[in-house]
Amino acid sequence: MENKIRILDINYEEMFKFTDITPVSVKLSEEKFIKLCGEYGIYGFGWRFVDEDLIKYYKKGKWNYIKYNPDGVITYGEVYKND
Repeated sequence: MENKIRILDINYEEMFKFTDITPVSVKLSEEKFIKLCGEYGIYGFGWRFVDEDLIKYYKKGKWNYIKYNPDGVITYGEVYKND
């Protein structure tokens, strides 16, 4: 059985100029994604990546942060490479 991979956008909280090495998305296995949804709620509403290794989540009436290592990272240069 093939392992499904989720590609989740990084929603930075600060404005800055992206370079080719700036992470723009993370890769998560379906299993990890489902586990995070079970713990923190709906993706994009209850939780989201705000950096390549940082999740912001809403719990008990306030926003919190946790460090999290995804299965991979996709950079700006990989997505918007000029051929």
